[in-house]
Amino acid sequence: MPVQVELLTANGCGACQRARALLAEVIGELDDPRLEYRELDLVAEIDYAVQLGVTASPAVAVDGQLLPPAFFTRKKLRAAIAARLESLHRETHR
Repeated sequence: MPVQVELLTANGCGACQRARALLAEVIGELDDPRLEYRELDLVAEIDYAVQLGVTASPAVAVDGQLLPPAFFTRKKLRAAIAARLESLHRETHR
């Protein structure tokens, strides 16, 4: 079962570029085949963004759960994604 990591971005968003690079690094460090990354345009996916509770870009969601903006550090993003991977592992090995 994959873990979906989503980056919601907006056109012309400088912080989105940094978030994209940071997520690429974190996902590369974790190197887990269960991770699936996708980038979404906030305007094109506005209904989904509203459903998640996105109020600004960039925004990151892990398995449909929006991460607070305070999670935009390598350490916190890595911990949040690793925790979801571990949770998935426990769920599938009961």
